[in-house]
Amino acid sequence: LGDADGRAAALLGGAVPKPAASFAEARLQPSLTAAFRAAGFAAPTPIQAQVWPIATQGLDIIGIAKTGSGKTLAFLVPLIELLYRRRWS
Repeated sequence: LGDADGRAAALLGGAVPKPAASFAEARLQPSLTAAFRAAGFAAPTPIQAQVWPIATQGLDIIGIAKTGSGKTLAFLVPLIELLYRRRWS
């Protein structure tokens, strides 16, 4: 998996989860997935695809990507998921 310029991601560490190539693979709350689709997003960006599976497991991650790549949502979505699960699960 790489970015829009064709650069590959470098992953270091132990058992790194597989990237989430789709919202279904990301296993987000249905309301969150619906909000992404309503906003016109077809799939997670490369940084989101890499970060979501790692961060939702509570693992540490450092993500570096260009402006406009989706970094903010890459790190906010797992937080929203965590808060949702703690409150309504």
